[in-house]
Amino acid sequence: MKKLLLSALGLLLAGGAFAQTELEWGVKAGLNVANLTYSGVNSKPGIVAGVFCQFKVNYLFTIQPELVYSRQGCSDSYHFKDVKYHDSWRINYLNLPILARIYILDNFSVDVGPQFGLGLKMTQRQEHDDHIEIDKRHDFHTFDFSIPVGISYDFPMGLIVSVRYNVGFTNVIKDAGTNKNSVFQFSAGWKF
Repeated sequence: MKKLLLSALGLLLAGGAFAQTELEWGVKAGLNVANLTYSGVNSKPGIVAGVFCQFKVNYLFTIQPELVYSRQGCSDSYHFKDVKYHDSWRINYLNLPILARIYILDNFSVDVGPQFGLGLKMTQRQEHDDHIEIDKRHDFHTFDFSIPVGISYDFPMGLIVSVRYNVGFTNVIKDAGTNKNSVFQFSAGWKF
C-alpha cells in the first residue's frame, strides 16, 4: 500500500513536469473534527499537516495533489456498573488527496477529488481510574478511500484557506458493521 501511494504521487509529479502547466508548491496545517459513521460515538479533534503542489491548467482549473499526515478517530463515553468510562480511538493516516480545484470566482474554488489513505498507527485509549493505551492495528483496515469536497480561497500573498468534508467509503474497523471515516477539515496553507 505504501508503494501504491508513493507511485501515484510520483506519477502525478512526473506528469506535471512535462505538461504545459504552471507548478507551485506549498505547506499546509490545520484541524480535523473526525468521527466514524458508527452508532453512538462522538467526534474527536485532531491535526492535519503536510505538503501540496498545484498544476495550474488555466485560470479556471488547477490539479492539487497533497501528501498529508491526518490524525482521525472518535470517542465514546458510557457507564458500566455505575462507573463512567471514556474510550477514544486514534487513527493516524498518511493521506494522498488528488483534488480538482474549479475556480468559480477569481480566487475562490470548489475542490473535489479522490483521497487514498494509509493507516499508520491505530490505538484505543481507555480512561477510568488510569489511562490504558492499546495497540489496535490488527482490528483496523489500513487502507482508506474517501472523497474530499470543499471550498478554498487563495489570497494574493500566497495564503490559502480551505474548508473540506471528507466522505469515507471504506469501513475502518474490521467486523464492526458500517464505520466509515467522516472528517471536517479546516486548514491554512502557504504557496512558494
